[in-house]
Amino acid sequence: MITFRSKRKQPADQECQCSEDIKLIRSELTRITTLLETYVATNSQMMVQMNDCIGTIKTEISNLKVSHDEIKNLFDNNISKISSEIQDIKSSTSRISLEYNDVKSQLIQLETKLNIDKKKIELLETDMQELKVSLIPMTQNNDIYTNEKLIREVQERKKRENVR
Repeated sequence: MITFRSKRKQPADQECQCSEDIKLIRSELTRITTLLETYVATNSQMMVQMNDCIGTIKTEISNLKVSHDEIKNLFDNNISKISSEIQDIKSSTSRISLEYNDVKSQLIQLETKLNIDKKKIELLETDMQELKVSLIPMTQNNDIYTNEKLIREVQERKKRENVR
């Protein structure tokens, strides 16, 4: 069986001491509720702003990825071009080196031939000098012989003219 106890009633001219505490608790509860509502509203705004910022950051990250890929492709293209140009330079350098060696060997051959020809010229000059020396007496004899021939020729012509 359940029994109910009746409440003690306070006299009408006297208020309960707990009413002041209840008012204080209610005012504190109102203040806390207001603070909580303000916090929730502010938190909602912050969440919206954070979501906007996250969306912006995601967009920027995807833009950075695209830019990174473009830059990487440019680097790859430039590296391949540079590698190709380096290969061209290497092959050109090899060809130039071969041509240089060829020209150098030709110059050496020309120098050798020039030295040989100089020696030949010197020998010929020496031979000419020797011949000049040896021909000088003969030349005088040859001059006399030539002069005699001329005199005979002139005499023969005169005879022919007289015969006519």
